[in-house]
Amino acid sequence: MKDGARVIILGIDALNFGVLDPLIDEGAMPNFKKLRESSAHSVMNSIIPSVTGPAWTSINTGKNPGKHGIFDFVRVVDGAVKVNSRSDIDSETFMELLSGMGKRCITVGVPYTYPPGPRFKGIAVSDFLYPDVSITPEDKNAYIEDYKSLEDAVHLEGMDLLDDLLDVQKGQINSGKALFEKEGWDLFFFYMPVIDHFFHKFFGEIGGASDAWKKGKGLFIELDSFLGWVLERLDDRSFLMIISDHGFRMYDGTVNLNRILESWGYMKRSVSYSKGKKASSRGLGAYLARFVRLPVIFPVLKFFYSLFRKATNAAGSDLGIGYEERIDFLRSAAFTPTKESMGIYINDSQMEKGQSRDDLLNRLRTLEHEGEKVFDRVVRREDIYSGPHLDEAPDHLFISERFMFAANIFGRDHFGPGEAYHDMDAVFLLKGPSVRPGSLPGRPELVDVAPTVLSLFGIDPPSDMDGRILHEAMMTVKKERRGSEIDRIRSAARKFGSRPL
Repeated sequence: MKDGARVIILGIDALNFGVLDPLIDEGAMPNFKKLRESSAHSVMNSIIPSVTGPAWTSINTGKNPGKHGIFDFVRVVDGAVKVNSRSDIDSETFMELLSGMGKRCITVGVPYTYPPGPRFKGIAVSDFLYPDVSITPEDKNAYIEDYKSLEDAVHLEGMDLLDDLLDVQKGQINSGKALFEKEGWDLFFFYMPVIDHFFHKFFGEIGGASDAWKKGKGLFIELDSFLGWVLERLDDRSFLMIISDHGFRMYDGTVNLNRILESWGYMKRSVSYSKGKKASSRGLGAYLARFVRLPVIFPVLKFFYSLFRKATNAAGSDLGIGYEERIDFLRSAAFTPTKESMGIYINDSQMEKGQSRDDLLNRLRTLEHEGEKVFDRVVRREDIYSGPHLDEAPDHLFISERFMFAANIFGRDHFGPGEAYHDMDAVFLLKGPSVRPGSLPGRPELVDVAPTVLSLFGIDPPSDMDGRILHEAMMTVKKERRGSEIDRIRSAARKFGSRPL
């Protein structure tokens, strides 16, 4: 690792080799082909759940959700749902750690990193959970004049949506290029959300002859062009890392956990009435509406609007009476707050006669649809998480190769048609001085990114990171140490009463 190293990270949400490799093979992405041939690369394991919020937070902190506290886009607190934000992360990001070691960082749109903490040194552009496109410090506002959000994309369909996605990606790349070239930095971390949104809307069109794929393919060609632009600017002290948070694929079907739990008597719903005016959609739904500008939050938004939707019969309408139905989190013995949770919360105190945790889990383990088991594994939270936030995780999580999850409480169907959604297969590519090109012997984990980035600057990772340095990607292996200088700085900060790194 060179003195004065510079590290560039392109974080491309949902990018996966299942889509990337065929495009490389047909010659549509020559710069990715060049990078793959000159980089250490591998499929990288996502986390459970393989969802943007917790996944990028694990990348940014090098820790599992039990330590950083983000398991979903939301959390249930005292019987109500709260949308997670940057302030809910109970850990430093590697960008903040680098800042504390004197490095200047630029982060653009990286999930759950805005506003940056007080020790952050550099420039930060807001992420999808921030209500406005913003930049810190404010005097750098000129850089985000072309930076576009996906605020309107959720209201568009078909070719209009594709035109918008192409426009958004172009604007974000233009802003990134300006920051890259005009500002001084040691770390440049640029996040791109558009590919994920394309997959959610058009995954089934990929590789076909439809007009949607002909136009959508332009997103990947533009992405490849941007990569070529970056490659031209690498020097003998620059490292380039390309990562994603999860992959994407088609599932055979959908399993609606809340409908199943309700039919078994475990999930309860509550009804609230309003008279003299229509039932209001204010509150959580309206709050979430502030954050639709990036597509990763849109499935959550749709879910909560359905969760709290108004149901008014003819007589009630005539009388000006409306009512809302929702999950009663306090009275339910078991529920799943969102499909992104990929698990259930269990409240043993609300079990009724004849109900038990063991019986519930046995029924879920043996649940079948059309003669096949639905879940490949049902795992306890203690088996995959550790840390001070363990008790905030779903009690049990579900792994299924065939079915994706739903959490709606309306309708009668326990199962629905399949659709495209996230999977565990993220990507990892690393190029630079002392990097050994070729396929890595095993799969890295998301939590390995942070300690590996620190090591590229010659910094030992702190002892509380779960990830490891990917020594197998390097030509020379440095003995890994924990209890690093970062730990010593933290210890001194605590001694003198300041906020530790």
